[in-house]
Amino acid sequence: MTTDDPSPIRILMANLSESLTRLVVEMVAQNLHMKIVGQVQGQLEVLIGAQIGVDMIILGAPKLKPAPGIVSHILNEYPNTKILVLSTSEDKGTGYWLGIHRCHIEYSTADSLRTGIQELSKMLPSM
Repeated sequence: MTTDDPSPIRILMANLSESLTRLVVEMVAQNLHMKIVGQVQGQLEVLIGAQIGVDMIILGAPKLKPAPGIVSHILNEYPNTKILVLSTSEDKGTGYWLGIHRCHIEYSTADSLRTGIQELSKMLPSM
């Protein structure tokens, strides 16, 4: 990348099923502006993983409403981190940032997931 290129979006994957993991890995492999920095399971590991300085956490959850409790903890500690919660039962997700903001996405392919991540990453200016 040149100095004019934006820094890649640093992604931490958390609690994702095998199929969602494959989808995220495929999507990142097709995009030079995204980079997976880790993969964790469990709430404590998510909080520890957030400390490494990520731009986005992609979190798997059985349902989207209510938001998993870990979302508020992460946004409390790391308000500039974006969180994309992907449903493990349907092709939908919800993005969160600054605690009170959210957007909904639908995904069925790596391309539609990439579009959702790119839109969510634009919601806040980079630090």
